[in-house]
Amino acid sequence: MNTYLWNTDQTFTSTTDGNMVNVYIPGHLIISSGVTVTVSNRCKGLYLQVAGNMYVNGTISMSARGASSAGNNIGIEVFSNKNTITVDDPNWASLSAVRKIPAAGAAGGVGCKAFATNGETQKIAGGNGSAGVNGQTGGGAAGTAYASSYKKSDSWNTCRAGVYGGAAGTSYSGGSGSGGAECSSGANGGDYMVWGTAGAINGGAGGNAAIYEQYNQFATGGAGNPAGISYGSATQNGTGGLLIVVTIGFLYISASGSIVSHGVGGGEKTGQLLWNTEGKGGGSGGGSVNVLTAAYSNNGSVAANGGGTGTSVGGAGSARINTLRA
Repeated sequence: MNTYLWNTDQTFTSTTDGNMVNVYIPGHLIISSGVTVTVSNRCKGLYLQVAGNMYVNGTISMSARGASSAGNNIGIEVFSNKNTITVDDPNWASLSAVRKIPAAGAAGGVGCKAFATNGETQKIAGGNGSAGVNGQTGGGAAGTAYASSYKKSDSWNTCRAGVYGGAAGTSYSGGSGSGGAECSSGANGGDYMVWGTAGAINGGAGGNAAIYEQYNQFATGGAGNPAGISYGSATQNGTGGLLIVVTIGFLYISASGSIVSHGVGGGEKTGQLLWNTEGKGGGSGGGSVNVLTAAYSNNGSVAANGGGTGTSVGGAGSARINTLRA
């Protein structure tokens, strides 16, 4: 059996939101340290199957490569010498759990509202995305709402800011995040309200940010395909995608090796003064990482983290490694 060495980055050609990319190695495979294996454009997944042993010293990734597409029930069917991916097959329900990726991912985070009057300030983070289980992707997070009241013309204004929820994931994508919102002042006393928009379903666009502009506020869009409109720091595009790795032989993941599909954060910018603190957009959900092998040793990372840190974080997707005999 031949041995194949990847000692430079491997970026397999994919069509935006197009079909899964299938890569078959008819032998052993070594991925060198520092090498990244991924696809060129977001798509419905990367399926890497190795007929022999595989040694992962670099990174296999579908981070920020989730597709904007409705989900399907994905199955990994067993044949004598090669596994096959099926879509909405009638036998899907009878497959073992480790061979199934559900069409629906985890739920998105819940939206919220902030309210301020008479000199008050309120900042409320929307809900984080829910974590995926049993092959699910993670849900998108809701953004953060920020409201701050100031006196104008001897009268206090009232500010309200609201954010909608993040979107649920699908089999091909973690959920998109909703846009953040900030309302900080008004030219005169009055009642002002702004709303960020929701993350689009099926791994679509992140929600747009919203501001009431007076004192250089900043608010960022939710992560998605593409990211929502931001006022301040730009939000990255992307959601976690579907990644399937099957090794007929032994799988070794070294300390420098990783098999991952992460979401991205909603972006955040902090100004010089308190009232410049932004309404942060929601992060996108992590993808679905599915590794099947005859036997393995994992000293590295198999993960599908949700995007962002602190608050408004996308939900983690599923990241699992199982033996082919499970």
